[in-house]
Amino acid sequence: MMHLTKEESNIFATPISQYNLSTIPVENLLSAIETFREYDYGLVDNGISSYPADGKFTTFLLNEVPEIKEVIQQCVNDYTDKLGLNSVRVGTSWFNKTSKGGKLELHRHDGSIVSGGFYPSLKGEVSPLLFKSPIQPYKMLEWFKEGTEYSNIFHAVQPYQGLLVLFPSWLEHKTDKEIGNRLTVSFNTEYVN
Repeated sequence: MMHLTKEESNIFATPISQYNLSTIPVENLLSAIETFREYDYGLVDNGISSYPADGKFTTFLLNEVPEIKEVIQQCVNDYTDKLGLNSVRVGTSWFNKTSKGGKLELHRHDGSIVSGGFYPSLKGEVSPLLFKSPIQPYKMLEWFKEGTEYSNIFHAVQPYQGLLVLFPSWLEHKTDKEIGNRLTVSFNTEYVN
């Protein structure tokens, strides 16, 4: 066999960053969650959210716990530095509680740059967070003989207590049928003026 030289590029990367914040105290956050109004929200099946049912979003849960918001902001800064983005700050934030058997519908976070999910308290295992490949609609006739990183339609992130996940807001994500009881604090960002 002839010796061939090869260069390879994995182009148009989509970064999902995971930070382990399991050592930060979350008692104040859990107490703050108990004071927020709860709604039935269309994207959370068999669950509740502090995201207003009327869509007039004015929820800033993380403002109630500045010590946690500051740590999350440091992680957001790390993420945007890696991407070379202009500075963003944590803006709106809310919680979702999904009961066993429920799910989070496929969606993206319009009007945001970077979004995130923080898991302050998990009791037992929950279903993975699934990110949908943004290039899947453009694959017209690719038949894969085996599963590889190039054939995946979804990328799974397994939540654990203290996990913070950051991702581009345009990246669609969901959960399948929930196997446990999930509490997620979600947030969006906005550019710093």
